[in-house]
Amino acid sequence: MRRLELVRRISARTGIPQKDVSIIVDALFEEMKAVLLSKEEIEIRGFGSFRIVKRKPKKGRVIKTGEEVIIPERYVVKFKPSKYLKIK
Repeated sequence: MRRLELVRRISARTGIPQKDVSIIVDALFEEMKAVLLSKEEIEIRGFGSFRIVKRKPKKGRVIKTGEEVIIPERYVVKFKPSKYLKIK
């Protein structure tokens, strides 16, 4: 699902105009991004939690040449679904 489809579905479900829903969705994503960039965790009860984790550097390989390269350490977003969200 893309952002526009999310906006359309929320608008249809709530009756709020798409323009207003779009502003709210953008604000939500921007706020989540700001919180994660400050390395805080986001927990949405009944949905799941987002957090930033540090990945260690590792060895990789260039597919075309087979040359071994070092992939530097980096931060990634991890999502852990709530037990209510898990699909059985």
